[in-house]
Amino acid sequence: IADAERIEATASRMADLISETLDITKVELGRALDLVPREVDVVALISDVVDGEERITFISDRDTVLGVFDEHRLRRVVTNLISNALLYSPPDSAVKVGLRLLNRAAGELLELTVRHEGIGIPEDQVGNVFDCFFRARNAPESSYGLGMGLASVRQIVEQLRGIATVESIEGKGTTARVLLPIQEPGEHQI
Repeated sequence: IADAERIEATASRMADLISETLDITKVELGRALDLVPREVDVVALISDVVDGEERITFISDRDTVLGVFDEHRLRRVVTNLISNALLYSPPDSAVKVGLRLLNRAAGELLELTVRHEGIGIPEDQVGNVFDCFFRARNAPESSYGLGMGLASVRQIVEQLRGIATVESIEGKGTTARVLLPIQEPGEHQI
């Protein structure tokens, strides 16, 4: 049974990687992603992603945050940000995931932050982190990242009319931040 579960998990990761590659290619060719908007509880989605990962602390200012998003793509954003944080931080360090709602004149925004105390990114390369296949020069050779995760994050977030940013200090750590407009269920869809 353990072998079957490993095979299933590997196949699922491969399917996700293929889907992500196709999405990146589609956007690079100037075409929009095919979004499937539906009501999503963002707190539950993030809780599901971090479930069982002892290094991650998840704090939300609400028990439930409902909005209309493409659930699969939003899950990919969360998963990619957390995967990067885990990959580029020491195995005994904490990764902090935060979620809160911000009220702005134009409406509510969802703010997702993922912080880690890892290797950080050289200052002159922070602006490149969302480029496809980019890996910082200080990334360990042994790390398995392909440089596609944050490119995918940026593309999805932009399709959802949001903003993705990264702040980093080399040798200290990195904070990734995503701001997304909240559409209430029943409002005009994505």
